[in-house]
Amino acid sequence: MIRINILASRKQKVNFSAYIKDYFPILGIAFTCVVMLNVFFILVGAGKGMEVQRLRASWASQEPGYRQIQALKTEVNGLRQKVGVFRENAFPLMQFSRVMDIVASNMPSNVWLTEMSFLDKNLTLKGGAFDIDDQDASISVTAYKDALAGSSLNQYFTGGVEIGGIERSRIKDKSVLRFEMQLKTQQVP
Repeated sequence: MIRINILASRKQKVNFSAYIKDYFPILGIAFTCVVMLNVFFILVGAGKGMEVQRLRASWASQEPGYRQIQALKTEVNGLRQKVGVFRENAFPLMQFSRVMDIVASNMPSNVWLTEMSFLDKNLTLKGGAFDIDDQDASISVTAYKDALAGSSLNQYFTGGVEIGGIERSRIKDKSVLRFEMQLKTQQVP
């Protein structure tokens, strides 16, 4: 019968020197690889550090120009906003004579204006018309409205032409039709 001791006894010593002799070359190669990797990462890091320093120096020389460009961009944006405000508010000053010309040239002979106002980008016309011969004044007012709607005022007032109010009265022996007409700008929702 052969006796096998499955459990190592406490007195049995492990021979580490045999392990060291067998695994020393492997440990040496592993240690060398670790050292080489550290050196590699140090060199790469130093290279990156030098690149960062070069970029910082480059940025330091170009930063004033960049700041100046940013300031100019801000100034241009401010000027664009001012130009937009001026364009919105300049219509009455720049185009008013053109609008008056169109309003007057499309007016029938029996229609007259008593008031013309430009408020909130809408043009309001108030006036009157009288009957001529057998033609009712309301036909002249409607024809005037249609003429304005078909005119080049559409480029300024894209919301159409509406007759706001009509009131009939008499002056001496003539029937007079008082009207209010609005030319509106398109409201963007």
